[in-house]
Amino acid sequence: MGPKTPLTSSCETMVIEVKMPGDRMPGICTDITEDAVDIRSPKYRLHVPFPHNVHKQMSKASWNSLTNTLTITVFLKREYDDINF
Repeated sequence: MGPKTPLTSSCETMVIEVKMPGDRMPGICTDITEDAVDIRSPKYRLHVPFPHNVHKQMSKASWNSLTNTLTITVFLKREYDDINF
């Protein structure tokens, strides 16, 4: 792994998994901004601020209907330094 650590200061991507039992994809609204993600459905509401800004255009979300899990992948906007290169 070299000088990188599992901390967010060394990450290039962040994956957020949200279990939403009883929900279906058509009723879920996901809004990703540079500094947070907002997830809304008839049963749930979640707002998660990111530890670093993200590239919202490169972000993606997928729904697993077997486990009722929403998976969101975001790419962090990072400056290159001694830890992150």
